[in-house]
Amino acid sequence: MHIRDQSSVRMTSCSVKVGEKENGKEKDESDISAVKVAGEGPSILSSSFLGAKSCTFQSASGSGLGVLEGGQAALEDCVSSNSKGNGWVVQGEGSRMEARGSKADGNELTNAWVVAGASAVFSSCSMGFSSRSVGLAVTGKGSTATATACTISGNQHNNVWGVEGASLTLDGCECNSSKYKNGWNASGGGSSIVARGSKAERNQHANVFVGAGASAVFSSCSMGLASSSVGLGVWGKGSTAAATACTISSNQENNVQVTEGATATLNNCQSNGSKNCGWLVTGEDSCLVASSSTAVSNAGGNAVMHGGGKIVCLSNCDLGGKDVVNK
Repeated sequence: MHIRDQSSVRMTSCSVKVGEKENGKEKDESDISAVKVAGEGPSILSSSFLGAKSCTFQSASGSGLGVLEGGQAALEDCVSSNSKGNGWVVQGEGSRMEARGSKADGNELTNAWVVAGASAVFSSCSMGFSSRSVGLAVTGKGSTATATACTISGNQHNNVWGVEGASLTLDGCECNSSKYKNGWNASGGGSSIVARGSKAERNQHANVFVGAGASAVFSSCSMGLASSSVGLGVWGKGSTAAATACTISSNQENNVQVTEGATATLNNCQSNGSKNCGWLVTGEDSCLVASSSTAVSNAGGNAVMHGGGKIVCLSNCDLGGKDVVNK
């Protein structure tokens, strides 16, 4: 089903199972029989609008729901699951999705993808357990997504990924237990993540990765218990991260690592109990500036500089009675 040319459609309590067959024919699961188009879910095009409440889009051979070419969609208590492609795709300048209390779970590719200048707002949504890819991906300059009280966990790749100039805001979200990659990943010049009161914990690789000229601002967040890597990693010249009142502790590798010309600031943060370093800063022009923060009980050193990296403790920092080490 393609909705285009300034059309407006509202659906309530619909079940749309795309591409299924019964006795050699496609099953009609609702009175919207035209929805089965080449195995794809509905596409909202050309300034058209879809309002959907308590609807299910599932088992598409492509994407479950596409909002494209300036289309708009508002979802409430909807589910987009088990697609062979993406769950939700919002693509192109002017395209916009607002979703409340909805789920894009268990899709083979990205559960929710915002791309090419599109925007999306998610509230109390779930975007978990992609079998091959990302929970929430925001890609391309001008693409934006805001997620409030969402769960974006258990995905095969990054739980949250912002690249190529995209902007992400997370407020009260949980992004835990990525099976292979990072909890939050911002990379590429102009890409940014702002996170407040959110968690990126127990991810297989880094809980949070900021690289390739991206920026991040965190407040009252938790980035602990990474299974095999760092709590907060800031990599590459031009990459920046600022954390206030955050807990970045008990990670398998370094709690905070700044390298290859990146910079980070910590204010009132805790970076304790790593199996390696609390703070590790390596490489020329790499710098970490800390105030009112603690780095104690870390097995490989509480605050370590290497290869020209710098750590500056401004005031009221607790390093467990030890000095910054230059290796």
